[in-house]
Amino acid sequence: MPKTFNPPSVRRPFGHYNHGLLVPPGATLLVTSGQLGIAADDAVPESVTAQAELCFEAIHAILAEAGMDFSDVIRISGFVTRREDFAPYMAVRDRYTRSTPNRFQR
Repeated sequence: MPKTFNPPSVRRPFGHYNHGLLVPPGATLLVTSGQLGIAADDAVPESVTAQAELCFEAIHAILAEAGMDFSDVIRISGFVTRREDFAPYMAVRDRYTRSTPNRFQR
């Protein structure tokens, strides 16, 4: 089981994550490339929500193919270019990452 690090001297995380996580030797580690809000047919939805859902569905498919799910995720880096799109993106991210209890959560 990975060990989490959330020192009391550091502000608590904003979302559903830990400040630090130590992956033990011998653990399986899957690294994914960046996913975009672009469908398999190259269509780009108008809404940020729909784009984020495409990203997280892609991550879900990659995890499933590796025999994993979102409870195995240790880090997500999201890039949102407009401040007003941050809340819709976060709502989708939280929906996917909270869909299965994160075994590494503090």
